[in-house]
Amino acid sequence: MRRVFPYCLLSLVFSSAFSTHATPLPSPLPSQVFAPLDDKNLQYAHDIKSAVQIKLHLEKEFNGKQCTVSFNISKKGATHGDFKTEGYKPLCAAAVKAIQDADIPAPPDNETHEIFKNSVIVFKPY
Repeated sequence: MRRVFPYCLLSLVFSSAFSTHATPLPSPLPSQVFAPLDDKNLQYAHDIKSAVQIKLHLEKEFNGKQCTVSFNISKKGATHGDFKTEGYKPLCAAAVKAIQDADIPAPPDNETHEIFKNSVIVFKPY
């Protein structure tokens, strides 16, 4: 159940990061579904978002398209393993390159690493 948190948080963070309009938030799920939402986890999600955004190069053709990228983060912050993508192929290629090139910091502790080690980011440029 702990692996649901990175998808939900990063999906919302990245969906809104590339959108110029407000995205409605999903209705809340019972609290036991999510890992603890604390400042440390929010800060780490922000750090990942910032590191990837710096490296992401968006083309006009990506507007209105979507790509979901699944990847692993090591205890040292490096991405490793296979990247699984679903969506608009050119956007997915740009997203994977941005994640690979990003200087993702190491998680602050083992608990945070457990939450973020299997991450999913949804890219939705508008």
